[in-house]
Amino acid sequence: MAEEQEKIGRCGWVALAGFVAFAILGLFTGSIAGGIAAVKASLSTLSKNGNPDLAHRMLVLAGMIAGLLCAAAVIMSLTILGARFVIAFRKRLARASAMEAGDAERGDEA
Repeated sequence: MAEEQEKIGRCGWVALAGFVAFAILGLFTGSIAGGIAAVKASLSTLSKNGNPDLAHRMLVLAGMIAGLLCAAAVIMSLTILGARFVIAFRKRLARASAMEAGDAERGDEA
């Protein structure tokens, strides 16, 4: 039961780390990169028409949303990958300490 509580606590910290990373890195860069790409795309495709102001704005908004979604996916993947590395490292340390404890017990018996 205590192990389950520990897992829940770790998930909370991992989620918080992912949210902070997304808030710091993803919001600004995702919206800017998506907006710039959408402005370039809208100018190249819609500049032949007279003044499609609403279409430009809709494309820029869609580009910003797409940039935010891509940034969220990247940050989420990196957070999960980092958490897996931490968990694997902790398991490796636990195994090593268990093996050392087993070696110490065998040495005491001899």
